[in-house]
Amino acid sequence: KELDKVELIPVAQYIEAVKSLLTQDELEGRRIVFIYLASEDPQAIDQFREAAPSHWSIHTSGPTNPRGNEFINATRMVRAAVDSKGRAGLESLAALLISLEANRFVLTGTSNWSRLIDELRKSVVDGRCGNCTSRVDVAPVSPNRKTA
Repeated sequence: KELDKVELIPVAQYIEAVKSLLTQDELEGRRIVFIYLASEDPQAIDQFREAAPSHWSIHTSGPTNPRGNEFINATRMVRAAVDSKGRAGLESLAALLISLEANRFVLTGTSNWSRLIDELRKSVVDGRCGNCTSRVDVAPVSPNRKTA
């Protein structure tokens, strides 16, 4: 069974979402903005870096799909996990832990990974810091939409 294609969100929408969380000093470049970008798509990472202002310090980690593969289905992800001898899984867990060091989040509600991060943000991070986090969802899930 073929998985439904995910509608890609333009990088400009992510850039604007990040900007909506910044202070005036950060917007105007008087303060460096540190961004942790959690994506498996190397092309999306490149596009974000190209579109971001020069005073944004962008960091990434975790497994990435081979270039040229827009989407990797679940079967191929299992194969990638086996072929990497578990490294892809460890990289994913490390990326999750690094993500939870943030206090401002731009998430994609249609993404299972983003929803996991958001649940951990609300239940663990906010619980420890007294609700110090904020977020923007660039693709909120509608109440009528089924998610995987």
